[in-house]
Amino acid sequence: MSSIDDKKAWLLELNAFVKDLVPEIRAQAFEILANQEPIGVNRSDIKHDESESMEAFFADIADAKPSDAALAIAAYWFSQYGATPFSRSWVEDTASRVGVTIPARVDMTLRQARRDGKALFRVSQGTFVPTVHGERYLKREFQVSKGTDAPPSEEDE
Repeated sequence: MSSIDDKKAWLLELNAFVKDLVPEIRAQAFEILANQEPIGVNRSDIKHDESESMEAFFADIADAKPSDAALAIAAYWFSQYGATPFSRSWVEDTASRVGVTIPARVDMTLRQARRDGKALFRVSQGTFVPTVHGERYLKREFQVSKGTDAPPSEEDE
């Protein structure tokens, strides 16, 4: 179940509760309670999705090594769009947007990224695509799930 479905269920349950309150306090009670986390929902178990800002995803890696920041950006792409190709310029633009430092030659960093002797990305027509080993690494290291959204077009970036 997605975080949106969880929130919807919480709001419907909250609505049923607020209906029984005195009319003069319903609006205030709903406002206060609507911003509370539903009981039994652990924030760390909710997938990073588009409703969560990029800044929140990158908050934990603000002081990371530049090469680790580049991998985190790749993990963000993977969490949104799965194993679709992404460009060097997208990585650079994202790093600038979220305020993390990446290597000057991020393309070489991604091209040479290896764990356990296996490449994390393959290069395809100037873009990067996670390998199967790379997908497993991104899921494990950054606790993300493979995204299913369609990637933005060049004009949208």
